Amino acid sequence: MKRNFVRYFFLLSFGFFFFPLSLLAQTVVATIPVGRSPRPIALSPDGKRAYVGNAASGTVSVLDLNERKVIETVTVGRGVRGIAVTPDGSRIFAANSGTNDVSVIDARNHKVIATIQGMLRPLGLLVEPKGKHQWADTPRLYVAQSGGRSVSSVDSRSLEVRDTVSVGVNPFTAALSPDQKTLYVTNTFSGDVTLVDVTRYMGALSNRVVGTVSVGLAPHGIGFTPDGKRVFVNNSGDLSVTVIDTEKRAVIATLPLASEEQKSKLERSDEGTFSIVGLALTPDGQWVLSAMGSLDALGVINVATLKVEEPIPVGKKPYWVAVSPDGRMAYVTNSGSNDVSVVELGKRFASAR
Repeated sequence: MKRNFVRYFFLLSFGFFFFPLSLLAQTVVATIPVGRSPRPIALSPDGKRAYVGNAASGTVSVLDLNERKVIETVTVGRGVRGIAVTPDGSRIFAANSGTNDVSVIDARNHKVIATIQGMLRPLGLLVEPKGKHQWADTPRLYVAQSGGRSVSSVDSRSLEVRDTVSVGVNPFTAALSPDQKTLYVTNTFSGDVTLVDVTRYMGALSNRVVGTVSVGLAPHGIGFTPDGKRVFVNNSGDLSVTVIDTEKRAVIATLPLASEEQKSKLERSDEGTFSIVGLALTPDGQWVLSAMGSLDALGVINVATLKVEEPIPVGKKPYWVAVSPDGRMAYVTNSGSNDVSVVELGKRFASAR
């Protein structure tokens, strides 16, 4: 009893609070106001900038992460739902679901330099890393089009749409395997993940569906471990995370992030789902972070043990999460409080050196 009391007791100068001491190493150290209803967030390759899509404002906030403040606001289309940055940091892409296009922003002057038209309610964006393909040096931008039940590959330099592949119902976002051969696409309304072969051959992409894995209800955020052996998927239908073995292409675990009692007290959407959207892994592949909007917290999973750890409280209705390249900080967009929580992840979350 005494041991548990010490573990949960914490004294602040203005009063007494019961608080898990293990969370003190994962504390919100700053809050950065941004636009209205911030949703996606992506970091520059050097980790010095963050780009936040504000769905209700139709803008992208540019954050200086050293100063922890907004330094520029870029007007884009309506309903920003996806953000991605090229590997060299020169371009930022913003998916505008309300105007059915993707804005292209020059990172040097934060001006919109082009718009990719003809998309059908684009949501998640992904730019592949550089340096892995001998036949092509231009990274591809992948656009999940929920209105078209498809994913398009776009040349990130010329902005030419190279191919469009049909996937499941209401594709939300995608993750690329570390070897850049397979794209995993979450399909919210069909409750599954589509596997697309995106192997390059002589500069072309094969772009063919090679499998489908059923997961939980209303899957959203998705991420690979650095070794490519496992994939983690957020399920909004029941506040859980599905774990996929990529070699077997099969589910090996489903991890509940809340008890049935907790869920019975939470508000559901009109579709009967909860809010658990963005997912990110730390660079060392040891931890999964899930943005649990229904609980105003980050869910935490130990990758090695698949144990659900104590959540990290953040702002109101967290939507997306991005982790710094060194694994020390997490940046969480809070769609309910119109800000970004800066979370110090602590030593156990830091990448191995």
